[in-house]
This record gives sequence, C-alpha cells and structure tokens, in this order.
Amino acid sequence: MAILIVASFEKGRGGGHLMRCCGIVRELRELGREAWLFIAGNRGIEDARQIAGNGLDALLIPEHKIFKQNWDFAVLDRFATPAAELRRYQALCPVIGIDEGGKKRHEFDFLFDVLPGLRSRSEANYCSAALLTLPKNQKPLAFPAFYLQNAKILVCFGAENAKNLSFYTANALKPLAAAQITVVSAGKKMPVLGNNAIIESIIPNLREKLAGFDLVITHFGICAFESIAAGTPVALISPSQYHEKLALNAGFFSFGIKKRGVAALGCFCRAKNPNPNKIISASCAARQKIAAGGIGAENSICGEKKFAAVLAALKPQVFKKCPVCGTDFIKHRTEKVIARFAERSYRLCGYCRTISMNRAAPPDISYSDAYFFEDYEKQYGKTYLEDFLHIKALGKTRLKHICSIASGKRLLDIGCAYGPFLAAAREAGYYVQGADASSSAVSYVKESLGINARYGFFPAVFEGEPPGSFDVITMWFVIEHLRETGTALRRIHELLAKDGVFAFSTPSSSGVSGCFLPRRFLEQSPADHWTIFNPRRIRRVLGRAGFKTRKIVSTGHHGERLPLFGKFFAEGKGAKIWRGISSFFLLGDTFEVYAQKR
Repeated sequence: MAILIVASFEKGRGGGHLMRCCGIVRELRELGREAWLFIAGNRGIEDARQIAGNGLDALLIPEHKIFKQNWDFAVLDRFATPAAELRRYQALCPVIGIDEGGKKRHEFDFLFDVLPGLRSRSEANYCSAALLTLPKNQKPLAFPAFYLQNAKILVCFGAENAKNLSFYTANALKPLAAAQITVVSAGKKMPVLGNNAIIESIIPNLREKLAGFDLVITHFGICAFESIAAGTPVALISPSQYHEKLALNAGFFSFGIKKRGVAALGCFCRAKNPNPNKIISASCAARQKIAAGGIGAENSICGEKKFAAVLAALKPQVFKKCPVCGTDFIKHRTEKVIARFAERSYRLCGYCRTISMNRAAPPDISYSDAYFFEDYEKQYGKTYLEDFLHIKALGKTRLKHICSIASGKRLLDIGCAYGPFLAAAREAGYYVQGADASSSAVSYVKESLGINARYGFFPAVFEGEPPGSFDVITMWFVIEHLRETGTALRRIHELLAKDGVFAFSTPSSSGVSGCFLPRRFLEQSPADHWTIFNPRRIRRVLGRAGFKTRKIVSTGHHGERLPLFGKFFAEGKGAKIWRGISSFFLLGDTFEVYAQKR
C-alpha cells in the first residue's frame, strides 16, 4: 500500500511545509515506496508550482482519489490540523503528525517533532532535529569571524515572506553600505538598496547555498536550522510571539518580534563598530545543543537515516476501536493518547478504562527458547524451568479459587508455557490440555509432562473446536499479549460449557505503579503487551462478553514503589500492612479474575 503525505499551504504559513513534503515524497519513491502528495490549504496550485518547481504535478494526488485508495498511513505536515480533517484521515488509516502544533495534537496516533517545540507542548513519539534534511555543502570551519560592514548577508523569511519582514529588514541593513545583501522577496515590494544588493523572488536549492553567506537573517524555522548546519551564523526576527518563544527555547540569537526586532537590528547596524560575536556564539551554542541531543532527542530513532527512510520503515498497527469493549476511538473523542514513547503510543478508553497500545512497527519479539530462558532470567534471576516449582505452587493457590466456582473438570490453559499450572491442575484431578505459541514449550509439556498441548496462537489454534468443550479456561499473564482481545473473549465464551469458569491474571493500570508512576509504568511495559486492564472496570468488560465476575484478587503488592512513603512499606511489618491496604483498594500491580459464563 501507499503512503499519503499532506502538506500545509496556507496564507501566513510560508512554503517550508510544502518543500519538506515534496522532498519526503521524492525520497520515499527513491526507496521503492509508493507515495503521494496532497496539498491542503487556501493558496492556489500556481503558487505551489512557483515554489516547488515543475516536477510538482508528478507528486500530486487529487482529493477525490484519496478516499478510494488504501493507505499504509498518512503523514500530516499541517502546522495545526483542524479536528474534522484529522478524523477524516484517521477513518482511512493510521495518522502521523509532523511538528503538529494544533489543539488536536494529543489525538494523533504518532507524532514526530523535527523542529524543537515548547516545553509546554505534549510529548512526541520521535523527537530529533537530526531528521531534517541538512545541507551537504558546509563551511570547513563553522561560524568563522567576519566584519559586519562588508559581510555577505542573506535576508530570507520564507517563500511567502509573511508580514513582509524582508522589506523592513532590508531597510534596516542600509547603514551597512559595503555589505553584500541578498534579499528573498517572495514577489513582494522591496526598498531601494545599494549597488551591492541583490533581490531574488525565490532562490532555487537555497539549502546548498547557505554556506556562501556570512550571516543569515530569518525567523525560526527550517532555514535557521539549515544555516547553522551549514556553519553560517543566524540572527532571527520573529513574526509572532510564538516564533519568538521557539527561537529562544532553541538557543538562537533573536533581535525581537516584528517591527521591534527590525528596530533593534537597525540600531545594531548603525553602531560605530557592530560586533556580531553574540550572534556567532549563540549559533555555535544552538548547533552544539542539537548535536548533543539537548533539543528533544530523547526519542530519536533516526541515527544517520533521512526522514523518508525512517517513515519507509514504519508499519503502524493502530486500534480504531477499543480492542476490549469496541468503543469507536474516532467517533468518541474522549479517548486520547495518554503517553508516547519511541514506536509506541498508549490510548485510554473512556468507557472500559482499558489502556491499549498502538505501535509504529510490530514488536521484535519471538516466543523462542530465549524468551523463557535468557530473557526470563534477566527479569527474575532464574530461568522459567528453574522457577517451575514456584509457579506450580502459585497455580495450586489459583486452583482453590477455581474449585470454589467450577463444577466440571475439563481444563484448558492458554499460554501454558512449560506447564507448571497444568501439572498442578492434573494433581488436583482435572483433565488438562494446554496451548502455547512456543513450539519448544509445547514439546516439553507433551514429552516431559505427558500432557496434551497444541502449538499456535489463540484463538486460531482452536479453530473448529466445538462449543462447550471445556469447563475451565485459564490465561495466566497471557490476555495482554492478544491483540484482538474482544474476539478472544467471545471465543472463550463459546468454548466454555454452561457455568464454565474463565480465570486469568494480567497487569493492572490502577496499581501503585500505574497510579503514582504512570509514565514509568507504561515505558517499562513489555513491547508485546497490547492491553492493560483496570480491575475496577473489569466487571463491566466481562459482563459485555457474557461473563459474571465472581472474584477479583489483587496481586503484585509493591509498597516500596509508593512515592514518599515507600520506605515505610518496603519490608517487615510495613509490607504486611501495605498488602492489606493494597488488596482492599486494588493497588496491586497485577490482579487475578475468576468469572463464570452466564
């Protein structure tokens, strides 16, 4: 399938969004991906052709064709995407926002912040100025000293030249009679300058010409970053308070906002010996800050990749509806993304309070031997088989809850691993069967324990199994691994006999970690955990699936994780007190559920 790139091209937005999107589409095609550009905005196609060049038409897709085609995902470079437009694209496919600054930023499936934003802006999945396409032509020595009086100066305020800042800035530079000034006018009126001045409507391939100047005067945006990458000092004049905040946050030197900034530049130029050292120092500091990862590189995946190469590698897996209760995320806008990390976004369902995970690419996890040995040992200090007896003992405790509810003896353990619970259930008099996605685990259960087991993923592994085949079905820390949870619950309901028992354990979103350390809790959640349930809403969830919840047991009590007071509940008597509090208020980091088919 193809990738749709949507560029903003509106009055007051310049041409940077359009140029960036044209470059992304071309590079995606060079990488062998089908990609198309749609221009959204109130400026005409002729203006777009003037800025992007003659090859623009070959990149474009008409609006009426967008909704007749299947897309891998859409990338919106819209500055501030309207709510209705976002919903329209989300109904088609997963949606990625680039440098999104609108009120609906929190509703995007994934976010890329290429240009550093304000700290008040919500987090992004990927954040790195290194994703910019930077100039190949760079000064051998970055930011060399120069005399302003005879410097080569570029004045460029984008392809639209909003507020006609180029006019006022060029006028402020008049005292520098010996300087060579190049002004990008974007077709707007310019003052009468000296003989050394050059006025250009647009400079083709400007990125690769920036190294030829001693100073670039522009506003916060792509050109500013390209200039410091080329080794050319940058001074900014901001067209708005928002641009000024962005400029100062990134560490650029700024003369100020609009005409006040222009006036400050004029005073600077009329000084007897205007010294550009502050401009050079600020440009050097901004470059070092970006290179060191000081500007939003915490979720960088780019390395040396171009932006298009990063996009080409994505294979988003996004829930349009809650995988548990079926609530439509697009129709009901109360559901929002609550946390973002590299490759993952977490969305909270407003109805069942289940947290579901969207992934930018499938998790790199296979249920091989390493999953139960090396990986398990890293987390628990011993391999799964070394932990067999401990897990079997836990199984005996769980069987007491099951025996108090179940009447039949036919038991299926989904995700049985190497069979400790199956062994405990057999000893308790159950006729047991297992299923697991690990072939080596299934072989061990069949050959070493002598218990029947099937290899495969649920529910596909039980396709064709007649209804009512089991009296008890269990899932111990398995249900969160299933992407289509609602489908799995319906199939479990079918496979259970009348009054059959469904028992499972899973991480809790309302435990002490989820409540008091939610970001760290989600960040440490395994890459293949698609859902995180809330025990306070599990009765509602299971009720819709045809079950009556008989018992909820809070487990995984970690008083030491409680902020401020954790040291009082870490061990000894304090730990016992916390266990009681945690059990009553369902503050355990995991929980068990025992439900019965209605």
